Amino acid sequence: FQPDHTLLFNISLEESCRRLVARSNETNHFDKEALDFKRRILRGYLERMVDAGGRCVLIDAQRYPGFVADEVRKWVREIFAPANQSLVHCKKE
Repeated sequence: FQPDHTLLFNISLEESCRRLVARSNETNHFDKEALDFKRRILRGYLERMVDAGGRCVLIDAQRYPGFVADEVRKWVREIFAPANQSLVHCKKE
């Protein structure tokens, strides 16, 4: 099984750690791993991205989180709502 699209949020480990600490005191087992381990994981994701062809999108998550969210929304609209259509929102009744 391969997903149709994969978004990879690329952010330095230092910035990622800074945001995690600023956001919450809660951590999980991955948060506690050494930076070298996390660098190897990131390298693996970047290598898989190259092998996956055009289905992967690299998002520069180093920027302000609100800007990153806007970029993701823009990408979603381009993929799932062609220029001649608008997005249809489902309402709970």
